Amino acid sequence: GQRLEQLLKLHQDAPVILTRDGDYALDVDRRLEIVASGQADVMLALHAQSFFAEEASGVNLYVQPQTERDVPDGVIIENSSLKLAEILQVSLEDNGFDVHGIKEMPVLPLGRGDLPRVMVEMGSLTNTIDLTTLEDPIRQQDFARALFDGLQAFFDSFSGDLP
Repeated sequence: GQRLEQLLKLHQDAPVILTRDGDYALDVDRRLEIVASGQADVMLALHAQSFFAEEASGVNLYVQPQTERDVPDGVIIENSSLKLAEILQVSLEDNGFDVHGIKEMPVLPLGRGDLPRVMVEMGSLTNTIDLTTLEDPIRQQDFARALFDGLQAFFDSFSGDLP
């Protein structure tokens, strides 16, 4: 997260808000406060998962399921979270990361709303290969760069307007 923050500030002069800047617990309500206040254009929740089985590995992307809602004039509103996840998947795969796909699930850390939000499970702490990758400063930078490139491509896909 901190490496991605540096890239965004350096190359985009973009304000970045981290919900936490270290390895400590923070309840979900506090994490979502900033998003609820309207200060964010997108939300990426970065996590490292853990399983009982060492075989679990790779990157997983999660988005909230699209909910049905009334749309004026029958215009279909694109799921911007899914679009962001798809672009991030391509960028991560282009940078050599094993992405197991995008799953639509009601994931609590993502909250609710129209803001594009994706939870990125960066790998499994219980898989020795993933753990080595997660601890490697060079691969951490590669991961941050892939996320940065994906965010840039996501914003470039709009004609100057945020979703």
